[in-house]
Parts: sequence; structure tokens; C-alpha cells
Amino acid sequence: MGVTSFLKRLFGSAKEATNELADKAELALKQVKENATPYIEKAESFVEESIEKTKETATPLIEKANDYAHQTKEVIGEYAHEAGDMLGNIAKTVKGSATEALKETEAAIKETKESHAEMTENEGTLTNDNTSKEFGNRVEEDAD
Repeated sequence: MGVTSFLKRLFGSAKEATNELADKAELALKQVKENATPYIEKAESFVEESIEKTKETATPLIEKANDYAHQTKEVIGEYAHEAGDMLGNIAKTVKGSATEALKETEAAIKETKESHAEMTENEGTLTNDNTSKEFGNRVEEDAD
């Protein structure tokens, strides 16, 4: 029985020590919460003030950015119209130049064909004249 009473005293004192430690931990936690509360409130106030200052500072900048965006849009719109006109003019100029070049090329081809036809006719006449002269010469040679 001595063992039983020893264990009861041992575990009983451990239980008491555990209860005491739990009480001390709760008390320490309460103190930490109480001590931290002012700092937490200061941090919250600081964050709120920072957000307000940021909004105040950012608002004019955002408005300026919007103004610049609108101005940019207007300028681009003006130049887009002018660029469209320029491209139209360029297209007309290129088309005109291409048409002119095509007409000149067609005229050159026609001229070349006519020159070639004339040359072919002249060659045919020369060839026929030479053939008749050669044939005449042969007949004369045969007659002799």
C-alpha cells in the first residue's frame, strides 16, 4: 500500500502543478492582450491614415492619367484620319503609275511585234530573191 499512496501523492502534486501552470499561462495571456491592445489600435489607426493619404495623393494622379488618355485618344483619332487620307492618295498614285507603266509596256510590245513582222517580211523577200537568182543561175549552168 505504500506504493499506492506514493503514486497518489506524486500524481496529485503533478495535477496541482499543471493547474498552477495553466492558471499562470492564462494570466500571462491576459496581460499580453492588455499590453498589446494599444499597439494594435495604433497600428490600425496608422493603416487607416495611410490608406486615406494614399487615396488623397492618388486621386489627382489618376485624374491626370485619365486626361492624358483622353488627349491621346483624340490625337490618335486626328492622325488616323490623316493617315487614312495619305494611304488613299498613295494608293491612287501607285495605281496611276502602274497603269501608265502598263500602257507603255503594251506600246513597246506592239512596237516590237511590228518591227519583228517587218523584219520577217524583209527576210522573206530577200530569201525569195536569192532563191530565184540561184535557180536562174542553175538553169543557165545546165543549159551550157
